[in-house]
Amino acid sequence: MRWFSLLLAVILPLAVLLPHTVSADPVRMDFSASNASLTNPERGFWKFAADDFLKVDPAELANIRSQGLSLAYAIVRLDDCRDATLPQPVLDALQHSFALTRQAGLKVILRFAYNYSQTSSEYETAEDVTLPVVLGHIAQLGPVIAANADTIAVVQAGFIGAWGESHSSSNGLDSPGAKAAIRDALAASIPAPLQIQGRYPADLLTWPPTASVRFGLHNDCFLSSDTDVGTYSEDPETRTLQRAHITTLTDSTFFSGETCDADPAYINSDCADALADSATFRLSALGLDCYRVFHDRWVREGCLAQIDSRMGYRLRLVSADIDGAGIRITLTNDGWARALQPRHLRIGEPGSAGVALGPQTLNQIGAGQMVTLFAELPMPLPEHLCLTAPDTSPRLAPDPQHAIRPANGDASGMG
Repeated sequence: MRWFSLLLAVILPLAVLLPHTVSADPVRMDFSASNASLTNPERGFWKFAADDFLKVDPAELANIRSQGLSLAYAIVRLDDCRDATLPQPVLDALQHSFALTRQAGLKVILRFAYNYSQTSSEYETAEDVTLPVVLGHIAQLGPVIAANADTIAVVQAGFIGAWGESHSSSNGLDSPGAKAAIRDALAASIPAPLQIQGRYPADLLTWPPTASVRFGLHNDCFLSSDTDVGTYSEDPETRTLQRAHITTLTDSTFFSGETCDADPAYINSDCADALADSATFRLSALGLDCYRVFHDRWVREGCLAQIDSRMGYRLRLVSADIDGAGIRITLTNDGWARALQPRHLRIGEPGSAGVALGPQTLNQIGAGQMVTLFAELPMPLPEHLCLTAPDTSPRLAPDPQHAIRPANGDASGMG
């Protein structure tokens, strides 16, 4: 009679140890759920990585990670880069900042901007650059982004107008033609499967279907008025169409944003509003620094923890069935959105790469869906088996900070 254990080592190498007798009879294990807050990659609340990502300090990044966050917002300030060619020190500084982020166990929401006003009124005098300059800069930045794609969650289109937020351009970059040119340049320069986010549903609604594969939405006035302060149209019928399109789009693309200063009638958006819109649009990430009036109300009404836990994906193991053919793991997604990466759940001896369970990858499990994944197991079984969900990048795969931890406690129903 031989014993083995299934070790659920995902973020930490401890997790759950499950002893079982190996016999000809199938073995069934049921897993209990956990309501604990989980620091999982590419989801959750985010905080600013300095006022300028080019100048980020390791201590700032470490502080973000210490708060149980996996995402940092990286605004790259190009205010002084108005010539056709970016200086090499800027590219070197960007490379260095990515390296620091990787060491801190974080990923970034990345945006480039030629200004970043400190008040909402300053945007009226904000300046960007001409279209040829933007296109040249994107071409230069592409190789640096590609080399560091492993530490980037999503790239925001940026560059245009105030805050790089696709409005109020001093050089006409917010015209449909210029936006399309920048969109196409980004899609060509940024390697797939990295996703790109646009700012306005009106743009995304008119862009060709091929763009919809790569482009999601960042709503930087989420929940802040009927139109989310100009994110959606003032016309109710058009707004309904735009919201429906974004609802469809976010089934496969990354939706994130932040709250903003708004009409006082909407500033106190309650838990019911926040939970409903977050589920509808499949919210994956939300700013923690900006306009805390919203967050404070969610604390008072008792839903901040639920928002925190359900943003993005929340994968929970339901059961494991082991027989002579292999292992079947059933899991479900209790979050609002899909995982961002095409990761595999893997099983093997501790310290090994293991084998992938399939056929689905974890990003194919939508909100509320339950799937069963299968893998053949070597016979006789090793003494210990380990379940992992590592990052797809070979550079990050060994780092437990970048692995997915399931929303589980101890297992039950063994036998």
